[in-house]
Amino acid sequence: MYYNINQSGNEISTAPSSFTVKPTLSTIFVNGVATQFEAYLIDGYNYFKLRDLALSVRGTEKQFEVGWNNTTRAITLTSGEPYTPTGQEMIKGNGIAKTATLNSNIIISKDNAPVKITAYLINGNNFVKLRDVMRLFDIGVTYNTVTRDIGINTAIRYSDE
Repeated sequence: MYYNINQSGNEISTAPSSFTVKPTLSTIFVNGVATQFEAYLIDGYNYFKLRDLALSVRGTEKQFEVGWNNTTRAITLTSGEPYTPTGQEMIKGNGIAKTATLNSNIIISKDNAPVKITAYLINGNNFVKLRDVMRLFDIGVTYNTVTRDIGINTAIRYSDE
């Protein structure tokens, strides 16, 4: 990420307004099952669609609902609630690099409290940092440096290690 501190002491992004991102080439396992996602690698981190992540953990003890509050224009996340599919989830990407734009206007709340999640607009969809979402819901994430596999595991706790 590209950040500077403004005169008020707040972090501000100095990233280019848009740039090209490449699809994640890793195999992604959700609770041991290989799962197809449209995901992109940005600054060494993997970014996924929030609704895809919610659908992939639906029915587990770490499930969460994704909603939209039209009044506040915010994405709402609700712990423990089953995700309600819209029919647009888990659409596989075409493997081609895309243009990404930092979405600094996104508002997200979890269980009625605001949260900070890094998001980029890619092809009209918000893509969020995998580790941000997994940290919020205490879902384990693993990365195999040899095979480059990513693991999402609802049976283990989140760790930054």
